[in-house]
Order: sequence, then structure tokens, then C-alpha cells
Amino acid sequence: MYNFYIDDFLCPIAPEKLNITIKNNNKTFSLINDGEINILKDPGLSDVSFSVLLPNQDYPFAVYADGFNSSDYYLNKLELLKTNKSNFRFIVTRDTFITNMLVSLESYTILEDAGDGTDVTVSINLKQYNDIKTKILTVINGVATVTETRSSQKVLPDYHVANGTETLWEICKKYLGDGEKYIDIAELNDISDVNNIVKGKVITFD
Repeated sequence: MYNFYIDDFLCPIAPEKLNITIKNNNKTFSLINDGEINILKDPGLSDVSFSVLLPNQDYPFAVYADGFNSSDYYLNKLELLKTNKSNFRFIVTRDTFITNMLVSLESYTILEDAGDGTDVTVSINLKQYNDIKTKILTVINGVATVTETRSSQKVLPDYHVANGTETLWEICKKYLGDGEKYIDIAELNDISDVNNIVKGKVITFD
């Protein structure tokens, strides 16, 4: 079973198809009388695209994290992601593995078809996001050191989807830098067994 999370909301009906284009920035050059060579570069940013149905009636097969909401609720969420100009988490949970990417919203198209009733279909395009890194060169007594810092934009996800093998201590250590914060996070997420977290459990940090 698929679960699609776009930032802090769960798509009520999981899309049938998901396209992720993995890019490279390799460059090919032609040499005089010696054919072509390929210069390998760092990977490019991946593109993600899918279409999702946003129902305007409470279908029994739909999944709602916080009860039924009409399509306007989800469309408003998408509009905020666009206007806030912020990165966010795109998470897809499956039985075998999880996709967890930091992305930006590039575009979305709303399709209303009278033949499909009042439901709305939205085609969404996302792009993988890499936080900006700044390198600082410091010279002390003739010795140069280079440190790397990141931009102040949000890089900590608002939530994490448990994979069924982690303890809450490990999750807090990974995302918060302090495993001992598991007590507060357990209380926040109503987790009784911090060593055996159910796979697919969404854990929030604030």
C-alpha cells in the first residue's frame, strides 16, 4: 500500500503512478581526431511528477489522517507551499521501501472534469532541493582551514516516517542531534514503546 505525504498532509487517495527522473550533469566533448570524451559531474537535481485525485466526497477507500476534507483544503495547502517559497518533505511509504526527499514545488495543474463528478485531479511537479552550502576559508598563523556551513533555510523535516527497524532514540539522534530527547518526542507523538515503533508511524518533532 502506498501513502503519499506532501509536507504535512497525507493525500487521501494515493496516485497510481509516480515518476522520478534521476539526472546527471555529465558533459560530453568532441576531441579533434580522437572521438568523444565524457566528463563525469556531480548528480543533478531529481524531478518528481504525479497526478493525485482530491475527492469532494467521503469515499470508503480513501485515507484521511484528520478526518474528511474537501479538495479546497488540499488546494490551499499547495498554494501555501508555492507562495511561502519554502522547501518541504515529500515522503512515499511502501511495504518494501520509503522515498524521503527534500523538495520544492515547481508547478501544479488543476483539472476539473464534469464527467468525473465534483472531484478534482491535480498534476504536481516537484524538484529535489539541496540546501545552499557556504565554504569559509580561515588562515591562522599561516595554516588554512576550510569549514562548511549551510543556509538558514529549513532543513530539519517536520516529521519522520518510521521504517519499523529504528528506536526512537536513534531517530532523535539523527534529526535532533540528541537521542535523549526521545522522552519528549514520545510524549508528543503518544508513543508507548520507544524501541518497537510501528512501521509507517509518522513522528513529528514540534
